[in-house]
Amino acid sequence: MLNKETCSFETLEGRAACEIYYLHSRKFKTVTVKAFLLGRLDRDVEEEAILPFILKRGTGTYPSLALISRKLESLYGTKLSLDTLKLGERQIFVTVLDMVNERLLPSGEGLLKDGIGVLNDVLTNPRVDKGSFPEEKFAGEKRNLVRLIRSQINDKGVYANIRLVEEMFKGEPFGKFQWGDADRVARLDSARTWSFYRNFIASAPAVFYVVGDVDRKKAREMATTLFDGINRCVAPGAPPETTRSGGKGEVIEEEQPLEQSKLVMGFNVERNCTDEDYFALFFYNSILGGGSYSKLFKNVREKESLAYYAHSAYDKVKGFLRIGAGIHRDNRDRVLEIVAEQMDDIAKGRITAEEFSNARKALLSGLRGVQDSPSQLIDYHLVTSLSGRETGLDRIMNKLEKVKPEHVVAAARLVSPGKTFFLKGTAG
Repeated sequence: MLNKETCSFETLEGRAACEIYYLHSRKFKTVTVKAFLLGRLDRDVEEEAILPFILKRGTGTYPSLALISRKLESLYGTKLSLDTLKLGERQIFVTVLDMVNERLLPSGEGLLKDGIGVLNDVLTNPRVDKGSFPEEKFAGEKRNLVRLIRSQINDKGVYANIRLVEEMFKGEPFGKFQWGDADRVARLDSARTWSFYRNFIASAPAVFYVVGDVDRKKAREMATTLFDGINRCVAPGAPPETTRSGGKGEVIEEEQPLEQSKLVMGFNVERNCTDEDYFALFFYNSILGGGSYSKLFKNVREKESLAYYAHSAYDKVKGFLRIGAGIHRDNRDRVLEIVAEQMDDIAKGRITAEEFSNARKALLSGLRGVQDSPSQLIDYHLVTSLSGRETGLDRIMNKLEKVKPEHVVAAARLVSPGKTFFLKGTAG
């Protein structure tokens, strides 16, 4: 069973326009703080994508990256990171603060307060030059982000997944890459991005997490100092869910001089389903392609020797299943045929007791692993809450314990074909 001490978040009352979640645990020697600003994909995403890059370059208090780093090092090696990620229809700006628990230090009193102070300074007090971001630093971070976006093509598996999403959700917000388009980034203007930042920091819904051996009162006090000096007025409503474009079975092909081709198949998964179906979908994905015990691994990779790898992944926020395989270009049609056979087998109840048992063990083991990492605990809570389902790990485990093979068969009807992207290798 899960350790109940480290699986149930508590909601704290705090500042308006900011949800605060707190999890007290003596299990960890660190305190982890995460602040999420929930942006949207149904608009230009490039301005938000560059914020983690430019905000870390300097603040009003610490005008350079070197000075920020020096301050964090003085706080017993505290780590601060900034990033963006995509969840469903949202583009999310995230800051992460990891620091030693001040209770373990002989003179640690005030460490958490100082760490939160640096985080807040980076978020709300960026270095300004002539009423906007410093032009030279802004231009440098634009170049860095452009290079990062264009470098995605170098990892062919990542590139194939990006292209599948672009094609399958063409014209929809979810089809956008989380860092945006390189050419649009190159055209960003520091003054316009500054204006976007000021509006974003004041109006985006915020979610704040504290995990560690921290007194509840202190956790709330620290959380309420976030966004000091910012007059926040959150814009109402979440991004609308969009209608999927379908493309039942359509294959988009692109050639590159590679020896190993990449095949990525996309499937829509109905999100408006019962809890019984929802938790059965985890089993469906696990049995299909969740590990070495799965149908894809055994039949595509081991039995037929047609793939270097074969797996599936389920995005529960968007309602999206993808299957990926590294194959030889000549084996594409046969691999597609075998994948269809495995999905049909699950839909018809051809699930062995061993496959079902291994799927359950893998899912429950994964949940137990989540509670060993403060950051994973936070991320899991955020993702499940955005999916509109149960968020408590112990209660999720109980739901999974009740899933039966017939529930998985019923859940298979919620999966429908989307599009397939084939990155065809022409070398060799």
